[in-house]
Amino acid sequence: MIIMGFLNRNCDSTRISQTVNLPLFVCLVMAAWLITVEISSEQGCLIKKMRKIKRKYLAHTLPENAENLTQQRFGRWTVIAFSNSEFKHGKFWLCKCQCGQESVVMQSHLKTGKSLSCGCLQREKTTKWKTANGEPLRSERKIWTGIIKRCTDPSNISFKNYGGRGIKICDEWKNDFIAFANYIGKKPSPKHEIDRINNNGNYEPGNIQWSTRSRNSRNRRSNLLFTIMGTTKTLADWVDIFSITKYTLVYKRINMGWTIEKALTKPHVKP
Repeated sequence: MIIMGFLNRNCDSTRISQTVNLPLFVCLVMAAWLITVEISSEQGCLIKKMRKIKRKYLAHTLPENAENLTQQRFGRWTVIAFSNSEFKHGKFWLCKCQCGQESVVMQSHLKTGKSLSCGCLQREKTTKWKTANGEPLRSERKIWTGIIKRCTDPSNISFKNYGGRGIKICDEWKNDFIAFANYIGKKPSPKHEIDRINNNGNYEPGNIQWSTRSRNSRNRRSNLLFTIMGTTKTLADWVDIFSITKYTLVYKRINMGWTIEKALTKPHVKP
């Protein structure tokens, strides 16, 4: 009766009529399947919660010859006890943050400084920066994230021109957005972007500045450099200085074999 009642609640009339004519065993199998489908999502959530609880509170035995981090401090974390080991991710430790929050942290994140707190440290730094500057950090953070990706992520479309060439971001900025923001300051305008002074140098103090897109485009490896009277500049800079002809015309003349002086100084005569 219980099974038939369950079927009546979860099946339409056609399915009920078909089920009634089936053997009892088939009805039992169908009922079990429907029950499994109904609770599968809740069961999946329960399993995840149980695994989290097990990792946090049911500490395993520390493997032999393994480094014991108990009572050591990493940033705001204080290691309480060994949690467990996983083949893919390494060792985990139960840690307590300075603010009182407890969490399980990967050993590699503790040792490399990737995890310094439960998140309270970054929130405090962000609040202080906002208070001092009075502006949101969305644009600056987006630029910072883009620098890290093109310098460290081989799957990034620009990696070949940055990380692939050995261009790096210094550790201080890589691990701390606020340190990066404090150095570079607020973005002067929506037209500005990050420019490396030495195009072959890293993203580090002394080698970055805010620059307009037009100015930044002149600091590329692909730019044409020409020397006139001992001074070397990009073709775009020389065109701006002489202001006689357009860049496209000068570029076309040079491709035709003209000297840089003649290409820049001869006026264009329309036919």
